[in-house]
Amino acid sequence: MLGSVFNLPRNARILRSLSFDPFYNLALEDWLFQNINFTNNALILFWQNSPSVILGSFQNPWREANINFLKRNEILLARRNSGGGTVYHDMGNCNVTILTIKSDYNRRRNLEEICEVLRDNFSISCQVTKKLDIFYNGFKVSGTASRIARDKTYHHFTLLFSSDTHLLKQSLQSPLKSNI
Repeated sequence: MLGSVFNLPRNARILRSLSFDPFYNLALEDWLFQNINFTNNALILFWQNSPSVILGSFQNPWREANINFLKRNEILLARRNSGGGTVYHDMGNCNVTILTIKSDYNRRRNLEEICEVLRDNFSISCQVTKKLDIFYNGFKVSGTASRIARDKTYHHFTLLFSSDTHLLKQSLQSPLKSNI
């Protein structure tokens, strides 16, 4: 179905991780990026994680997350290889990674394609912002980050559909932020 409604770049292959382990999924994403040639085929990876907070490559966990809350609630903390902000993942969140050659890299197009799929197939009207986030009914439902190296790139983003917003908010509110 996805191939018929999504303008897939360069005969994209679609993969879905069956793991919900954020360490495994981030390692899989990085392995695919490091080891696959995307010249003739882009790759789209769909994945979900058990409750976890995922930091961008240069972020300080003490400024971005409530570490004690994460420990008390058995929420994992991991770091990804791309920039961007800290995000919360759980089973109410779908993660999408689009791996391509550098000349096919276009974050806005990717997000607009996702919005088109949601609108045309699920009657969900959402918009891409100037900061390349996706908003639905005034709420941010997707954040985005990317990594560019040599001749290839990946663009990954979250898509919240039924996340535990209490855990999300508590996980991402560091009590130490103003002290660091």
